[in-house]
Amino acid sequence: MDHLPLVSIIIPCFNNAETIAETIKTAQNQIYPEIEIIVVDDGSNDESTTIIKQIKDPRIRLISLPVNGGVAHARNIAIENSRGDWIQFLDADDSIRPGKLKRQVADCNGADIVISDCEDIFSDGRRVKQKNTVKNINRDGPISANEFFYRNPFRIHAPIVRRRCIEQAGGFDPSFFHEDWEFWIRVALLSPVLKYISGVECAYHRVEGSKSFDRIHNLERQIDCLELVRKKAYAQNEKYQKHIDSALSNIKFRLTVRLYRNNEPERAKKYFRLIKDKISLLEYFDIWLARSPGLRRFQGSLPGPRKIRRLCQDFFSAK
Repeated sequence: MDHLPLVSIIIPCFNNAETIAETIKTAQNQIYPEIEIIVVDDGSNDESTTIIKQIKDPRIRLISLPVNGGVAHARNIAIENSRGDWIQFLDADDSIRPGKLKRQVADCNGADIVISDCEDIFSDGRRVKQKNTVKNINRDGPISANEFFYRNPFRIHAPIVRRRCIEQAGGFDPSFFHEDWEFWIRVALLSPVLKYISGVECAYHRVEGSKSFDRIHNLERQIDCLELVRKKAYAQNEKYQKHIDSALSNIKFRLTVRLYRNNEPERAKKYFRLIKDKISLLEYFDIWLARSPGLRRFQGSLPGPRKIRRLCQDFFSAK
């Protein structure tokens, strides 16, 4: 029988007493036999540590940190203490299906990253397959970093990643709010080989009312993330700067529309002024449609695109 590589399942935990046992269970239930489960309790002050210690399984190692250092720091600690050839990231309130690691390891075929689909599970029970998984990215071969500047391409637990790839990228940067997105950008800069396997193998559990569910908050944090990325040494390349600027304009456009729909015109104006010379006529039209006064004013017939551009500029230029 061929030697099976070890997969390290890394679970950072901070005050996840309500979900940590179920998350660990999804790791324990893997059909793939060669696994280790490393749980880093990141200074929890609830019952998380007690619950983890009650789970008796020799494959589980618990690392308890005295103070909370953030999810990026916790993942880095787990990576340093892991032994696997492959790394499976898993947050303490998410889950992976029993056959995930078996399928991905079996079909790796020399790839550095093997990814399957992910679904979002809402608190009301709704299940929605994530739409952006490896969208516009080479699904079977070397990947380009360009697309990674525009979006976080996949959930943190959708792929397995070779250890050497993580070590070359340098782990997670704790200074970023979207630490996983910035991490994938640095991984993509290495031009790793990606293998895509169709089918949902993991779930991201979404909680309405949380910051991760707030689209405006997320768009603002994406802008902050890319502004920091632009200053990094690895991004000091004319081609990358061009993609970052384009991505920032796209996010600011979406934020402008979202703020208008949320009845926050003054904040919308702030972002529009930053992008008014960089967006298309179609995007002008989308912004104009988001303005309910514009819709009421032109119920009979819509103005042409050039007039819409002028109306938007006049409106946003007003004091």
